Amino acid sequence: MSKLCLFLVLTWPLLAFSYEIDNFTLRYKELPNALSIIDKEVNERLDRAAKEHSKETQGCNQSTIISFVNSEFQGLIIGAIESWVTNNPNIKKHDINLDKSVYKSRSMKDKLQGGVLSSFGLNSTINLNGFYVGVDKLGHFFDQGYAQYSIAHLEGKGVEAALKRGVSQEETYLGWSTTGIKSYGDLAANYSGMTFWSNLTGGKKPIFTCKNNQWEKVRDFSFADYVDSSWDEAINCSVYKTDSLNEVIQKNLTALENQSPDKKFLCPVDSLACQNFQKKYPQDILPFIISPQCLVKNDIPLEAASCKSKLNERLVSEKFTRFCETIIEKLK
Repeated sequence: MSKLCLFLVLTWPLLAFSYEIDNFTLRYKELPNALSIIDKEVNERLDRAAKEHSKETQGCNQSTIISFVNSEFQGLIIGAIESWVTNNPNIKKHDINLDKSVYKSRSMKDKLQGGVLSSFGLNSTINLNGFYVGVDKLGHFFDQGYAQYSIAHLEGKGVEAALKRGVSQEETYLGWSTTGIKSYGDLAANYSGMTFWSNLTGGKKPIFTCKNNQWEKVRDFSFADYVDSSWDEAINCSVYKTDSLNEVIQKNLTALENQSPDKKFLCPVDSLACQNFQKKYPQDILPFIISPQCLVKNDIPLEAASCKSKLNERLVSEKFTRFCETIIEKLK
């Protein structure tokens, strides 16, 4: 058996995590807001975790309540909330066939290199508090967010180590190696999820506090506190493994703009949102979760030279550094 075949056999269950979406083609077709429906399900699971914890354990051990909460959200392959939303007919979604999406007309080489994209197709998009995001982002939020929280806090390696792990995954089996796409929307959702897990028992407004030697849920969760346009891959632009894949996607996006001249399809579709990332996220976090294409667009105050230096300092990927240098060259 070849090394490639062996890799696919051993990792195929994990590759389901590497779903991709088309956040462009149908983005101007309105969807109802699914926030309240999803928030309700999340809070029911948090309530259940607190109830089960109080039945089975005594005391306010932080790792124990987090373990109970994680058991409500983890899935065998696909995250529990991601799967629940996917199968919920009351949540309206955008679904598009691969051959009608921005990925149509890929070369055979790109199809083979992006085997998961070719095999699994595209994930759905939902309206989450006014932001159009892939359902896969819910899995990234809870599952990858938990993994990064564990690295940063439970293992004590720090936030930067956790973020680097996320980048490494997007540049291998959760991105470039399986779909040909490195998704900054995924990385942003991971970071938001890591923040959620930190906020369960910590921060200024924790969800659980210790009362009478037991963890008690003191406030409701809402995705409104976490989701923003950084999860939207039409704004927080992805990076493609090959020039040929990038060229096909840019060609298809240009065709969409030609069909609807009053609408923006080329990424980023909203430069103002890109500017807002600068205000919201710490400067040392930005290079890990926001595409440089978004950061350097339209004179956003992250200088091109800073982009290059941050990438060289924090992200060891040679391919990504070359991508950043290409953008810098275009700005000259």
